[in-house]
Amino acid sequence: MKAISIPFIFCLFSARLFCQTLPVNPPEKIHPRLLFTEEKLSQIKENLHHPENLPAFTESEKILAEYFGKESGFTSVKKRSFRWSGKLVAAIEAAAFKYALTREKKYCDWAYKTFLNCCNSIDLTGIYDDYRPYGQMILTAAEIYDWAYSALSEKEKAELYKQTVSFMKKLQIGYPPLKGKSVTGHSAEGQLLRAYLAAAISMYDEHKDLWEMSASRFYSEFVPARLFFYESHAPNFQGTGYGPYRSIFDLWACLMIKAMGAEDPYQGKAALWSHYFLYNIRPDKMTWHIGDDHSIEKMIYNSFRYTANAILHYSLSKDPYAKFFAREGLDNFTKFKYNENGENDELLTPVQFLIFNDVALLPLDYKNLPSLYYAPSPLGEYFAFSAWDGKNVAALHLKIGEYAQANHEHQDAGSFEIFCNGLLASTAGFYVSGGGKDKNGGYRAEHTQKFYHSSVSKNTILLQLTPDTYEGYGLQRPLPEAKNFEQILSDRKYKRAKITARYDNLKDGKGLVFLAGDISNAYDESSFVHRSMLALFTGDEKKPLYFFVYDQVDSLAKGIFLLNTLSEPIIQENTITVSSGEERGRLKNIVLLPQSPQIKKIGGKGHQWEIAGKNYSGGSEKAVNEKSESGWGRVEISSSGTKNESQTLFNAMEVFSGEKGLPAEEIRLLQTEDFDIALSEEFALGFYKGKKKNDGKSEDDGKSENPAISLPEKEVKKGMRLVLCNLPAGKWTVNGKTYEVSHESKILIAN
Repeated sequence: MKAISIPFIFCLFSARLFCQTLPVNPPEKIHPRLLFTEEKLSQIKENLHHPENLPAFTESEKILAEYFGKESGFTSVKKRSFRWSGKLVAAIEAAAFKYALTREKKYCDWAYKTFLNCCNSIDLTGIYDDYRPYGQMILTAAEIYDWAYSALSEKEKAELYKQTVSFMKKLQIGYPPLKGKSVTGHSAEGQLLRAYLAAAISMYDEHKDLWEMSASRFYSEFVPARLFFYESHAPNFQGTGYGPYRSIFDLWACLMIKAMGAEDPYQGKAALWSHYFLYNIRPDKMTWHIGDDHSIEKMIYNSFRYTANAILHYSLSKDPYAKFFAREGLDNFTKFKYNENGENDELLTPVQFLIFNDVALLPLDYKNLPSLYYAPSPLGEYFAFSAWDGKNVAALHLKIGEYAQANHEHQDAGSFEIFCNGLLASTAGFYVSGGGKDKNGGYRAEHTQKFYHSSVSKNTILLQLTPDTYEGYGLQRPLPEAKNFEQILSDRKYKRAKITARYDNLKDGKGLVFLAGDISNAYDESSFVHRSMLALFTGDEKKPLYFFVYDQVDSLAKGIFLLNTLSEPIIQENTITVSSGEERGRLKNIVLLPQSPQIKKIGGKGHQWEIAGKNYSGGSEKAVNEKSESGWGRVEISSSGTKNESQTLFNAMEVFSGEKGLPAEEIRLLQTEDFDIALSEEFALGFYKGKKKNDGKSEDDGKSENPAISLPEKEVKKGMRLVLCNLPAGKWTVNGKTYEVSHESKILIAN
């Protein structure tokens, strides 16, 4: 298959009619072709008793033996209102697979009969997202149809098709599959990307319309969006909870299409993010708080949405690190999931594992990967660790966030999190899944929509007109859920930021990480906001990290620096000290600019999630426990003046690995005509003042006139580490020595 051209992509956006010409079609009159062909099936047979596969093969035989030969269907579940069993559906799948392996008709007959019994007895009352088990039924029908094709009568095939269509009509995307959003939301999960496509591939000979209606939308809407977002080395921007979940189905679609003999619809780009979720995991085995996520209340390192994603990913990308992660999380491939409650679609059955697992791929410990990861445009996100694990690991998550999708993504352009033996700079709020009028933290709850999703719960900037109203509090612009990729590109509010510079040289716990961006368009006001974040990893276990945030704001609104914490901070003059409590981590924030700051502390019981005097709890006290990282509150730092236009907020942070230990470094402000510099006995870290409103660039960006900089030698001494950030690209002379500054990094490192 040739690469899909941009004209082809965009000509399809305007029409929801089915394509008459598709890039690929399933092979006709060849079965099996869903997830494997005869050639692949012979390899699966050879590997059934391989040590990696043996637990899955044993489990598959066990499930089949539990049900096979019995008159089975869905029955009432104790203390539940529905009739559903994910394990029975897995047994039907196992029977169809057994027929493919043995060609013994009894397995086809039982699978078909039991599937119809399930169709006649299914009752999903009380399952909120009932489209998930309906989609699983469609997948199972497709497996029977394809894997047992030679043993089915025409009447039986027609019945399977009939039942498939009846379930399709119950999906949120409808029949034909024209409803819902193609970028995010429930319709960007398993409905089209697994259920519809599986049936369309399986039943193509007799019902080409299923493929036409499925593949036309897939190639015209879903593929272009993914080709764009995959450039960021992240599958989507839905965070650490929904990101690995939604992208499971991207992988299903790709694997099914490749398995039938067609080329990768994503042109190999899905492999770009094979490591992204490895870096979502913090040193304490919890996840960074990005988007809606349950990790505030429990560790999800071993959750199925991560490990199932990794299984599918290494099957596609042949990435040995993803396989190691999956093996570790699934206890040497002995854990499986059947969606017994009907709400979870990240199922991993033994049969699916046997199909996807590549026994020839040798796992490699992902902790041998670099302890730094960068997700480039259209995202702009760093994960940096002083080490993968250990007692006193310091870690950072930095995000500019160029494009946004909304839904489970938050308003977090230009944000950061800091970890050292516990979270020190955190995200506030909590998430409990659910919808409707859930008052205890569901997606529609006031706490989620008003506080948790908003930028005030992140370590970013407010542009505040008045602190007395929610609307004037200075939050980043809330976004409606993007309908499709075309809307994201055409509606400028979805491009909320622009990366202006980035650089890293972190190795063995020492080095720099620099990320800067213009985040102006994340706000409603016609203001200029530029954030620069510079991390200096020291290699010193007791004081492993310095972190600097330099914000330039040009606005009539007041620029406010936010620092969210899990414990109550201590404020003394222009310093804020944060402790991770028993975890023995400490952060000291020194406010360098403004020089006479206003430092306001908001938090404590009844004020943890407060905006404009209202605590957006939404019944949260019942949903949060002692281990929840939902936040004590925050510190707001701003100038003490009332009228603001050109403002600079400059914060220097020191991170310590213990409550008591090394004294804080004396960091002070040095100002020259062109730079604001954080100065200590060891370093001078400066930020260029020349940022303008023209898209975050300075007036002379790109010129090479070799401008000369003179820094006071009494302050900036020889041998001191000197770093200057946000310089226009070109040659610069500093105290008589010339340096080249690249357009990408905009950083000058003198020592």
